[in-house]
Formats: sequence, C-alpha cells, structure tokens
Amino acid sequence: MLFCCLGAVMVLFYMVNWPDDDIRRYSWQIINSTISIFVAVLVFTGVDDYVITFCPVKRVHHHGHSHGGHKEEPGMFSSQTVAIIVSYALFMCWFLCLQLSIMYLSGASFEGDAPISEEVWCVADTLRAEYLTQVNERHVRRVHMQHQTKSVGVMSDDFQGFSDDGSQGGFSPRGARTRREDKLRQRHIAVLVEKVELVKTEREQKVKAYSTLFEHMTGFAAINMGGFLMNDDWFKQNWVTCSLAVVINQIFLIILYRITRKLRQIIAASDGQSDWRDEMCFHEVEEGENNIASLAASFQITQVMRFIISGNLPEISGDENDEASKTILEILGLYGGGLLVGSVAFFVLQGYDSILDWYDTKFPDGFFFIYHRNVKRGLEMVQSCCAMVAAWSFFFATRYAVSSSHLLSFWGGDGGGDAMGAQVIIAAMLSFFSCMCIRGLDLMEDYGKDHPSNLDSDSGDIDKVSKAVAFGVSALGLLVGFSWERAFDHGVGTLSTLTHNPALSKLVGSVVMALVIVPAWSAHIVSKVIAHDRSHKYQEQVRKEKQQQQRSGAQSLQGQPGVRDMVMQ
Repeated sequence: MLFCCLGAVMVLFYMVNWPDDDIRRYSWQIINSTISIFVAVLVFTGVDDYVITFCPVKRVHHHGHSHGGHKEEPGMFSSQTVAIIVSYALFMCWFLCLQLSIMYLSGASFEGDAPISEEVWCVADTLRAEYLTQVNERHVRRVHMQHQTKSVGVMSDDFQGFSDDGSQGGFSPRGARTRREDKLRQRHIAVLVEKVELVKTEREQKVKAYSTLFEHMTGFAAINMGGFLMNDDWFKQNWVTCSLAVVINQIFLIILYRITRKLRQIIAASDGQSDWRDEMCFHEVEEGENNIASLAASFQITQVMRFIISGNLPEISGDENDEASKTILEILGLYGGGLLVGSVAFFVLQGYDSILDWYDTKFPDGFFFIYHRNVKRGLEMVQSCCAMVAAWSFFFATRYAVSSSHLLSFWGGDGGGDAMGAQVIIAAMLSFFSCMCIRGLDLMEDYGKDHPSNLDSDSGDIDKVSKAVAFGVSALGLLVGFSWERAFDHGVGTLSTLTHNPALSKLVGSVVMALVIVPAWSAHIVSKVIAHDRSHKYQEQVRKEKQQQQRSGAQSLQGQPGVRDMVMQ
C-alpha cells in the first residue's frame, strides 16, 4: 500500500510539471475533480449514516461497504417505502444547499448594488504566493499604453502586498530577521502583472469550488435515492423494470430543474438588476444540475448493465457478495459494455449540430415545452452520462478482476488490512491508467486544433474535440476520485467501529477532514484550474485570430493579378 500511494503521488508531480501546457491543464482538472469527489462522498456518507440512526425502522441495503451477507442493523430501514421517502428528502436538502450556496456566493440574489466591476493590477504569476494580490499602479511599468492589460510590476522579494498609499506592507516571511537585516537583503524583482476584475475573479473561484463540491454531494444523494427506488420489490424483478426506475428518477430531476429555474428567475429579477452575477449563478447552477443528473443516471445504468451480466442486482452502494467468483467473460463484458456506451458520447458529439438543426426545422416553436435550449442541454447531459458510464464500468470491472484473482482477500470478513490493501491497489491502478489516458486526450486536442469545428455554445469558440476531451477529463476525475474515496472510507468506517457511536464518529471524522481539505483545495487547486483554463482560452483566441489573418492574407494575395506568377518565378 505504501509503494502504491508513494508512486501515485510522484506521478502527480510528473504530470503537473509536464512540458506540455495541455497535459498540465488536464492533470490539474483531474486532481481538482478527484479531491472534490473524495470530500463530497466522504461527507455525504457520514451525514447519511448518521441521519438514518434516528429512523425507528430497519433496512437491509445500506449505502456503505458490505462485509459479507445481508444484515439488518439497528437504525436501518425495513420498509422500502420509508427508505425511498427519506432518501428523496435527503436529496432535496443537498439540492437546496447547492442552489442557495451558488446564489449567495455569486451575489446574484442577496447583495444588491455593489462596486464589482472595477479592474485593478494584480500579480499574474500563478507560481508565486502573491498570485492575484493587488498591485498599486505606480509600481507597474508602461501603463501609459492604451488598453494595455498585461505588464511587469516591480517589488521586493519579501513582498506581502501593497497598502492604500502604494507602499509595500505586511510582515516579512523571514520572521526572525531584524528590520536592518531585511533592508540589507531586500532586492527589487520584476513579476508579471495583469489587469483583472478582482472581485469577479475571486467570486468565480469561490463559486466554482463550492458549486463543484455541493453538486457532487447532491449527485451521490441522487444515486442513493435512485438506488432505493431500483431496489424496491417491484422494480428489481428484472433489468427492464430496473431501467424503468432510472427513467422515473430522471423525469423527477427534469421536473425539479424546470421548477427551480423559474424560481431563480423570479428571485434574480427581484433586485431589479441583471449583470454577470446573474449569468454566473445561472451558468454554474445549470452546469451543476447537468452533472447531478449525469452522475445519477450513469451509476444506475451501470447497475443495470451489471444486472444483465450477472443476473443479480448489486446493492445500492454497488457492492456484490460474489465478486470473487466473477468469470473472465463477465469482467470483459463489463469492460466492453463501458467502452460501447462511452463511444455513444462521441457519436452524439459528431451529430450535435445536425440534431439541433433537425429539431429547429421540425419543431420551430418547440415541442411540448421542449425548446432548443432544452434539447441542447439534454444532448450535453447524454454525452456526460455516457462518459461516466465508461468510468463506472472500468471501476467495477477492475474490482471484479482484482477480487477474482484471489491474490487478496477482497472485502474480507472482518474488513481488515487485506480488504483495505485491495482497494488501495485498485485506486493506484486506476490512477496510473488515468495518467496514461491524459496523453491520449492531449493528442485528441492537438488534432482538434488542426481540424477545428466551431460548436454553437455559450463560449462560442469551443470545438467538438475539445468538448469531447472535457467529458473525458470529467470521467477520469470520477474514476480516480471514487476509487480513492472507497479506500479511505473503508479505513474511516473500520476506525469508527472501535468507538461507542460509530455513526457519529464517522460523521465527525468526515467533517474534520473536509475542514482541513476544502480551504486548501479551494485556494491552491481550484485557482490553478481557473488560471489554466483562462490561459488556454487566451491562447486559443490568439491562435484562431492568427489563422484568420493568414486566411485573409492568402485570399487577398490570390485576388491580385500576377501574384501567382511572381511566386512561381
């Protein structure tokens, strides 16, 4: 286990310092998604386990790790109907937290008028601790040029920010040295600075961090409520009725999304203003809702696929009691099924424009409250869902392979070190596999740069291949994050059983871990992802403008008489 963890950490250092910009960007995105899923599932399972201890009835299936056989435990549900109601209630609580947190952090509904669009000079070097620290304009060189947004700032090497009068303030990081020693050793250095809307940038970082965290918590709550519905006596008769439960769950989410969108529009209009805060709120909420629906549908579709392959419906958590007896055909069948469903995402992406054009032609006024925007959003959810199905299938198929190899006691009877070791090995294997996939994604994006195909999207400049790469990165983040969370959650669960109140101990441990991880993740990882995305968009914009200028120049030369003969000579 120690070698697996150490190897995974060192590979991360290689990936985030790779010479290729795209590989570094993908690596930070996968790390970001991995940590978010890790914390989200940890907190969600802790809260879920604690809440159900207050229920007076019992249940057989528990959203956690099974340790052999179906056992009825105190505080669980025996009535499946009550279990379904409670799971839907928990989902609504997490969903409400998602909506309110984005509305509050973006300032769309609870702030009113505020000076939020002022551009200021800030440190633009992401490798410095002072990144996005405001710089006084008199310390910036060549600001006299019109419309200049990038330049160089001069400051000392113990810079800790500028005070209002332009002097450098703050305490020296060297601490123990005297003021005289600081002055003698102080050197002036030049750093990259950039004009940014500081308030907007800081809010984007906070909104992106906490919306990602809450959307993953809500997504796993949606998995939980869909799992209880699938395990109802009527729905679990066969894989067809299980598939019907998946459809019902998605219809519920679609109706809920339509209702909450109307409510957001009413709340956003109540302050009489419409600016980038409202746009940020609506964009992040809809993106989060799409990920919630995709996450829930992908897990449940994978459950149906496993039902078809093995003939038994897995537990709500995805565990099976006979994983060690899986045959090679069942393992390959799950791998192949994941690849097959995952390939649907690329076919949908290729026909994206054609489908939208056909729908607009066939139903110019929409069909049964389904408009162009809804179709576009649905196609994006299908692509994301298919990519996640591939990730879930690879995760469970790898579990089958490790379990059936009999090299380790997989989810052993006492949940001891062998089971923990198996899960760490699985997480390490999938992490190395994801790192190899990053190179493939980089080749895909490079191909997309050479063969651009503009997609009618909000950003206006995202081509199809880049969008496919984004779905792939999201799926890899899910794959790595969930695998490491399973390993860690197993350890937390084992430790909590040593206390008098295991559910409360697990909840407290999960919250403590979240309080330690989330601030550092938001400040140092989410900011890196946003900076890489901003740099990538800027580079793409420059590249496309250069290509456009080259095409315009070539066309103008072709239109001049005798130019071709001169070139030939």
